[in-house]
Amino acid sequence: MTAFGLAVEIGDWHRLTGRSIGATWDWCPPSRPRAPPARAGAVWLAKVVERGMCPPSLVQPTEIRRLRDLTRYRRALVQDRTRQQQRVEKLLEVPQIKISSVLSDLHGVSRRAMMQALIARERDPRTLARMAKSGARKKTDQLEEALPGFFTDHHATILKMMLDNSDQIGAQRTARDALIADAISPSPDTRPASLIVCT
Repeated sequence: MTAFGLAVEIGDWHRLTGRSIGATWDWCPPSRPRAPPARAGAVWLAKVVERGMCPPSLVQPTEIRRLRDLTRYRRALVQDRTRQQQRVEKLLEVPQIKISSVLSDLHGVSRRAMMQALIARERDPRTLARMAKSGARKKTDQLEEALPGFFTDHHATILKMMLDNSDQIGAQRTARDALIADAISPSPDTRPASLIVCT
């Protein structure tokens, strides 16, 4: 394997470029037409690049690549938390807890307070409905009709694990937000215009 291939294989772009600035390389990305296998494929790709049939690819500077890693992972965390919240919704539907039919904000303050009360073995619909906050207090009667069900300790155990997992993912996202803010903040050695997030 050549030094170029080794650098690509291990993802060491700094070794590939030799410095931490953007560089344009004449190499054929995987999205281009596939070549024949093995050694013949390498020769074919070399001819494609030599004849200008494959446009050059830009290798971003180190700062951009690090920022891109942070933003991509943050997006993955947001998706994970959304899936976790959807699992919570499905779990509450099993014991006929229909809070989502009344409250549009499925994970707002009012709903979170009610779910915490359910975990603490509170089962009275009227007591749970009175935990509504702000504008949700106007829907107390509707909440009393949506809360009766057969929520058990088994559901409470699973719900607690789901909420804890969702909170953990939220904390990780907050930490990534802080890292991203530090990465894009202007510094004496970096111009703000030089940071372009590529996701």
